[in-house]
Amino acid sequence: MIFLNMGLKVLPFFNVKIQSYKLKVIVWNVFLCMFSTSVTSASLNETSYGFLTNSERLKIEALIENNHGEISILPFKKLEVSEQFLNLGSWLVVEGYRTLGQKVLKHALNYSSSFQQYELGYIYNLLASTAELDEPNQAIAWYKEALKFDDISACVNFGVFYERRKSYQNAAEIYRQCTKPTDQVDVTKKEIIALAYINLGTLHYNGLLGSDFETERVIGGKLWKASYKLNPYDIDINYNLGLYQNKVENNDQKARYHYSVCAWILGECARALAHPKLVSLSSESQYLTDLLKAKGVERKFLIEDRAASWLSEPTYLNTETPYGVINLVSSEDGNVSGIEMTFANNQADNAIAIVNRLVFVDMFSKVNALTYAWGMALQPMEIKHLGQMLSLKRKGDMWCYQINFEEQSYAKSS
Repeated sequence: MIFLNMGLKVLPFFNVKIQSYKLKVIVWNVFLCMFSTSVTSASLNETSYGFLTNSERLKIEALIENNHGEISILPFKKLEVSEQFLNLGSWLVVEGYRTLGQKVLKHALNYSSSFQQYELGYIYNLLASTAELDEPNQAIAWYKEALKFDDISACVNFGVFYERRKSYQNAAEIYRQCTKPTDQVDVTKKEIIALAYINLGTLHYNGLLGSDFETERVIGGKLWKASYKLNPYDIDINYNLGLYQNKVENNDQKARYHYSVCAWILGECARALAHPKLVSLSSESQYLTDLLKAKGVERKFLIEDRAASWLSEPTYLNTETPYGVINLVSSEDGNVSGIEMTFANNQADNAIAIVNRLVFVDMFSKVNALTYAWGMALQPMEIKHLGQMLSLKRKGDMWCYQINFEEQSYAKSS
């Protein structure tokens, strides 16, 4: 699966972010392959690919040859011709060859009876994305076709298409087609539908859909909360909810809770936490409670999601990072009982901050003050914070910072 990032849209007059749909282009695990196992060359069948000009075929063949080390190599020739067109057109669009990719995908529609419904929705969604700039009416027609096949991605992309043209009522109408009660959303569609909720909420909050400003802000907040319920790890929805709690509901503790998520990544969040009303608060114990309440595999997933979403860049457990390796510590019964990071001397400050972030999240509070000097001193250390054991120790020629979860101690300290 490949994601094409279309960027973030911001409406500055209320300092609220619209997370414009980051056009999620699902590219079927296959792309192109060499047509020979012994040489690095590819030639497109002139019968099947006769709709292309000779120069277009040569260009595609060159792309295959030049990118064979970067793309998935699968038995392209063994696929049905319709699937070849789908995979080839998808790859071309994602790689920026919009006109050529559009031509291949349009030709793929001649084989529509060969495709599943979701594949047709995908094709029309992708075709619409190629036409937005030069052929807006054609883009609208293709998006409407995609909606007939219940393509949720197309629904959100279509809404963003209207927003870019300041057609806010049309955008809202499209977004509403994407949304449904949060408890009825399929797990595979949560992230996408969350984007529809945040964009629709921002249209309301920014007063673009109605004249009663205060009522519109409340409607916007409710929609943001629905987005958060579907995807609580999204940085931008946490920023928006921090703003909403601070400006509308006047709940400083909840504002701190949400701003703490994005403070490492968005300067706006770090500045918000410096406000006199928020600076003396802390969300450490709330985020620790969230973690300790999660049991079994849920705790593992929670830490993995935090690592993937709330650090400076997506980070994965048990893999080498620029700062060291993060591992979960398991108890005899298989439950996650702690987290540790093994690192070289020159990465001590980063490693300690990362582990603190994954457990306590709020980086402008006590835990970092307690461990601030550990990276410079680099000697065995041990301390308890909120009932949890924090320790720094040698591990061969490396160092290891560890937080052991002690639920009973936390209950007593709370």
